[in-house]
Amino acid sequence: MGAALLARAAEAVTERATGPSMYLWVLEQNTAARQFYRALGGTCVEKAVVSAPGGVPARLNGSPHMLRITWSDNSSPVPLADR
Repeated sequence: MGAALLARAAEAVTERATGPSMYLWVLEQNTAARQFYRALGGTCVEKAVVSAPGGVPARLNGSPHMLRITWSDNSSPVPLADR
């Protein structure tokens, strides 16, 4: 299901993109998602501090980070056979 959703997202990005790559942000502590994106060819290229939702720091638990995962070719981050 996740691979199919990512494939559809890649199609939507391709229709609107001005370049050949795409990215998404994932919370660093979401190890399952990170492994999933890595298995589908994603590469972590950046780490940043998560902004407080609505600008209210109390809505955060600690100081979480987010990671930017990229695919250099958004035309197929998921192999066609796996869709």
